Amino acid sequence: MRQKLNIIIGLDLFALALLVASGMSEGILSEFFYYAAFLLPIGIGLFLLGRLPARETDALTLLPRPAKTEDSGDDRPLAPTEWLPFAAPILLFIFALAALTALLFSLVGRSDATPLSENAVTNVLLHALLPALFEETLLRYLPLRLLGEDKRCALVYSALFFSLIHCNLFRIPYAFAAGVLFAAMDLAAGCLLPSLILHFVNNLLSLLWTARGQSPLFVGIFIGTAVALSLLSLLLIWKKRKRYFARLSAVFGKKRKLFLSFEPFLFALITLYLAVSAWIL
Repeated sequence: MRQKLNIIIGLDLFALALLVASGMSEGILSEFFYYAAFLLPIGIGLFLLGRLPARETDALTLLPRPAKTEDSGDDRPLAPTEWLPFAAPILLFIFALAALTALLFSLVGRSDATPLSENAVTNVLLHALLPALFEETLLRYLPLRLLGEDKRCALVYSALFFSLIHCNLFRIPYAFAAGVLFAAMDLAAGCLLPSLILHFVNNLLSLLWTARGQSPLFVGIFIGTAVALSLLSLLLIWKKRKRYFARLSAVFGKKRKLFLSFEPFLFALITLYLAVSAWIL
């Protein structure tokens, strides 16, 4: 476990160093470091993952596994029709946390708004699709696969690293909560598809809010639709609560203490130092 945890931390530190280089550069060089920060660690991680025995990395697959029959019991992974009802409540909860984060930024006289281009397709590609794909592969898929023998440990550490690598004091709590929810859905479904979709849709909704959030009509429709869909989804979840409880118990039911070592704390100190430095400067 410790060796695999150190592999993840090493990949994340590599990514973090390149992201810092991207922030210190401009133009094409900045973009080069940004994409290298994800593509290089992802490539190395997938290569190392392929060298491990399959039994050590069986917690998660890139694509959904065929659903088992009902005779096999409720420990089978959640099918897409079963985890999709969680989308609306999760996205509404994350949106509320994002709004609180934006409020905190405004209270200290800072803005965390993403600069957008005039091309909508470019914005969707660069600020919604690619970040979701890169971050979910590096910060969700690889940790959940490598630490899959202890799913509770995999969930906590994947969420922790996902939040810390943002290097933003206000975003860390928000990103950690999102990371826990995304990882839980992936583990329950046995694939990366839930977090990929949720992350992409969340980014897409953020773009829409940035572009149209000044319109009272848009705000009313946006919030009203989100609340209505969430309430409907919660009713559907309540109807199948026994199935969901059984599945989550199968994933996280084993009572194990969280595996602790000093390496994650070292990674946390490094990222928090960068976050504080960026805040002061």
